[in-house]
Amino acid sequence: MSHENNSSGGRELGEDDACALFNALDPALRNLLIQEGRRRDTSQQHQEPLEEEEPLEEEFQTSDEEEDPLKENESPRRDLSPGTLKRIRENAIIAAAHHAVSNMNAILPLIGLLKVFNVFYHMLLYCYYLAHEIINYYFIFVLL
Repeated sequence: MSHENNSSGGRELGEDDACALFNALDPALRNLLIQEGRRRDTSQQHQEPLEEEEPLEEEFQTSDEEEDPLKENESPRRDLSPGTLKRIRENAIIAAAHHAVSNMNAILPLIGLLKVFNVFYHMLLYCYYLAHEIINYYFIFVLL
């Protein structure tokens, strides 16, 4: 993994980080990113993109079958140019960040609810403490 610092003081993502993020994505999203990378490669090389798009669409339609997604995604990555791999990594990072934010947005209401219950719990605990102190003082004054 790369541990170089960028200008903002953070760590740059290395090849291993990008691969881990890419592999963490949903298989359908990985296939779409790979297809987009292939399309960009073919347009950069000024080949006929129409002939290349038809097999990709067929390949995407057959990806619904039960296949090993890791084997399916390993070989196309070797065929892509470094620039395309960089764009795919960037897209994977953006998708992973979006996924994390979506998960956090789903959790935030639960956290708010837990905070309300926590406040309620502490209020009950304080009332119990107060009642305990009142009872102690009552018995002290009654017994004296």
